[in-house]
Amino acid sequence: MTSSLLAVLEEMLREGDPSCSLLADSVSHAIANRLTLLNGPETEASFSRGAQRQLSTRNFRSIREFVESNIADCIRLEDLAAICGVSSEHLIRMFKSSLGTSPHRYVVGLRINLAKRLLTDPRNSLADIARQCGFAHQQHFTNTFRRMTGATPGAYRRSMN
Repeated sequence: MTSSLLAVLEEMLREGDPSCSLLADSVSHAIANRLTLLNGPETEASFSRGAQRQLSTRNFRSIREFVESNIADCIRLEDLAAICGVSSEHLIRMFKSSLGTSPHRYVVGLRINLAKRLLTDPRNSLADIARQCGFAHQQHFTNTFRRMTGATPGAYRRSMN
């Protein structure tokens, strides 16, 4: 498990600068949590006692509004956690419990949905769409879009005609 997470970090380093990446934050926290569970006295059960396990409707709405308002910018896990007034680790658990996904996947999903809408206008270049959707560069956008949809942005755009 930990080696898989380290492999994800290695891939991110090859793709670009992970210093401002929600994924880098999430993976780093996952590695730390895994090591704590393997080596520390705190267990998942002791963490969850009395803790809020689900995102409230209000918190989810606030997170969604924040992400949509800042979609082109670096969105950090700590920013999302602060909206809910919880730690980053707790937010990850709340997301998984409420939505069945991580904060990173949620944000990437919103970015891809925005990209799909922007791709319908042929005046938008792929590089501009990548920037508007918060991807580090066009290649990062293309790789992520292909992974999430099964098609490149260009192929997706052509299929819309």
